[in-house]
This record gives sequence, C-alpha cells and structure tokens, in this order.
Amino acid sequence: MSEAKIQIDTETLVPKPSQEVIGDPNIAWHAIRGYDFAGLEAMLEDGLLPSENQQDSAVCLSASPQLAWSNGREANSFYAYTLKDGISLAISQDYPQYPTGNHGGFVDEVRQNRVDASAIKGVMLPEKSLATPLTEVSTSHEARMPLKAQHFIERTLRHITDLGGQVDEETLDLASLALEKSLAGEYLDKDTYARIEKAFMKAYSDTLTQVYGLENPTVGDILKIIFDKAKVKPEVFVYTDEQKQEIGTANVKIAAKSYGRSLGSFVLSSRDRSLG
Repeated sequence: MSEAKIQIDTETLVPKPSQEVIGDPNIAWHAIRGYDFAGLEAMLEDGLLPSENQQDSAVCLSASPQLAWSNGREANSFYAYTLKDGISLAISQDYPQYPTGNHGGFVDEVRQNRVDASAIKGVMLPEKSLATPLTEVSTSHEARMPLKAQHFIERTLRHITDLGGQVDEETLDLASLALEKSLAGEYLDKDTYARIEKAFMKAYSDTLTQVYGLENPTVGDILKIIFDKAKVKPEVFVYTDEQKQEIGTANVKIAAKSYGRSLGSFVLSSRDRSLG
C-alpha cells in the first residue's frame, strides 16, 4: 500500500434536525439496516432496486408518520427500522403515497418499482452517531437471510478494497465461514453478524487512518468520503431519543383508537423480526 495519504475535505458535516423532514408527507423512508456503507454508496450512485429475495419485487419504503397517522395507521415500520440505530434514506416523492396494505404486520409501508438516485433527498441517523468512532459502532443485530448476508459480506469486502484498504486474515476467515453457510442456504445468526460487523468496522477504521490520514475516524468521516466518491451532497439529518419516544407514544394512541386496544400492531414495532 502506498505511504501517500489521500487528501480529503476536512470540513465537518453539519447535520440538520429532522422534525421537518420527518413531517413532510412527500418524503418516504428506506432503512439500510445498520451501517452498511457499501450499500449506502451503491444506492447513492444507482438508486434502489428490489431485493432479489423480495417476494413482491418492489422497493419497501415507510410512509411519513404523519401520513400514516392521518390514514388511521401506526407508523410501525418507520419506528422499527427508520428509527433503528443505523442509516436511513429520505426519498422524495412527487405526491404523498398513502399506505394501504398490511405487509407482515407493518401497516405504514408503501411499495415502488424502483427509486432513482436523484430522489434521495438525504440520509438520517441517530444524533449521537456522526461522532461515534467506527471501532465503537455496535448495532442491534438480527439473523440475515442467506442471500442478503452473502451480498452484504461480498460488497463490504470489495468496498474496503476500493477505498484502498486491506482486510486481515482473521476477518477474511470469518467472512469465508459465513459465506459458506450462506451459500449452503443457512441464515447468518445474530452473534456471527455482530462479529463480522465489528471486524468490518475495524477494517474501515484502519483504512481511513492508513489511507486518508484520519485519527480515530468516525461515522461522519466515512460518510464524507462516501459522498465524495458518489459525487453527491445529500443533506444529513439526525433524530433524538426523545423524537423516537414521541413517535412510539403516538403509535400506541393510533392503535388504541383504530383497533380499540392499547397495543395493536405497535407490538411489532418494538421488536426485531427474527428473520429480517
């Protein structure tokens, strides 16, 4: 690897509060699930296409909470995934798309055939995350379908290499074992996914230190690099724990009003899908 460091823009990302964009009925949301930086860069460049193992061959989006509530529905996929620790995309729509179906208990989801990259208005993540060192990133993990796990591992290994980094033998061995299970049709269990994420985040951190000259690089640092590589400048929004609590409380009230019970399908929004 070259000793020369790649020069990058040292200007700090300035996040915006998210109340206004969350309340915009013309904005829908797509959760990336955790800090999948390779997936983020690909979406910023190429837009969103249906997953190969998505049964209805559509891109899954969450409507804005206000739009769901005005339609008598809980914003439960928004709560469960958009407000989960990780990165989500704000998708601009020409007109409000009201949720009408029930997708596995999630009543605020909408479907599109694809999402053009130009429709991505911004990214959103928890308020604390931008300043979190990559080596301290630790999301809540869930079992991953074989094909999704395979794609996540392969694209992340390529992404680290594309950034000029190297992956150590221990991480490669861990990734290889996980890929073998995925190719055999086995789910990637939570513990294995957690170990792989930790190893990948260390590889990203080492890469940004060795190649870009950054000391103790953060989530905000790699976002700047990704935006530069993708040649885009999306707005960065952050949400707070208080906002999440307010949306959860509103969901409970909508469930009680709509279904005559205190919890309703909001129960689904407070737990992970074990096979997501």
